[in-house]
Amino acid sequence: MAVSSTDDMANIDAFFGCVKAVCSSDETLEQLMAGLKKRLNHPPTAALSSVLQKELDDTTVRQLLFTPTPADMAVYPVLLQGDTNNPTDLSSNAANRVQTVALGHLYLVHGRCWERLKPCIEAGGLRPLAALLSHPNPMLASQALQVLLLATHPDMYDWHHPPSYADNNSSSGNSAGTSSHTSDKSAAQHAASSNTNSPSADSTDTVLKANVNASDSSADNSSASSNAAGINTVGGRSCSDRDSTQQHAPSSDKSLSCKGSNVLRHPSQGQDGVLWRELLQLQEGPFMPALLRLSPDVWPGAGHQALQLLAFYLLWLRAWWSKEGVL
Repeated sequence: MAVSSTDDMANIDAFFGCVKAVCSSDETLEQLMAGLKKRLNHPPTAALSSVLQKELDDTTVRQLLFTPTPADMAVYPVLLQGDTNNPTDLSSNAANRVQTVALGHLYLVHGRCWERLKPCIEAGGLRPLAALLSHPNPMLASQALQVLLLATHPDMYDWHHPPSYADNNSSSGNSAGTSSHTSDKSAAQHAASSNTNSPSADSTDTVLKANVNASDSSADNSSASSNAAGINTVGGRSCSDRDSTQQHAPSSDKSLSCKGSNVLRHPSQGQDGVLWRELLQLQEGPFMPALLRLSPDVWPGAGHQALQLLAFYLLWLRAWWSKEGVL
């Protein structure tokens, strides 16, 4: 393995530190770490080159997967697409192998760091995640749901109290790009502290073991990083405590008032406008139907997690995109 700098090595160490914080079973962690270290030493360069349709080298692929820059994270929506015509072939299909690897890394580490998750969302990452909720492989569906829950968690970004509405001070609150979760180390701390609603460790480790075992038969050990849902069950905060009246969907030349005399633009027209428009676009696709169709028994806690995410989304739509709070 070639590591270009001491900083890269530190970031790789932090990546594995975050993995350790997410996994609760020593036995499962040992298998998971072995698969990830094998991928670090032998990255799936040919598969990613095929999906991105350009020649990549091992160093570039290693960075994409383990120490991505914001520009690298903007590529993840492409990596997450998979082959929709043949979604069940996770061993020989390059697109599906890359999808499994990218989703696993996003769930384990990168989705817990706002500095990395934000450019992924802005590049359209929510849409392939929403599509994955209906994937026939429940492990992939569960990971996608967990990343969506992370993306809507107020510790990552407070969708009900966006930065521009925080006492007319854009530097207060969890501003995009200045979140407290801006490194692998802080992502590890978040992973260790935010699983207050998670199902039992036994049920989580059972699915993790099944996933690690399944990865042994796939090319590039591509499923080794795929672990299932239930480790971090987090969701959006209720908007019932937001003061002032419900906000309406904005027109192109209209500003909205909040906090009395402060006149502020709707968040979709402000510094986080791309984020807001990307989340809004989920209403036009399979996102809500997939949540409603999700069987409560497909993995431990699936039904509760789906309802948690659906409740957040409907509250958010009602608060920020409805007229007089009517959907």
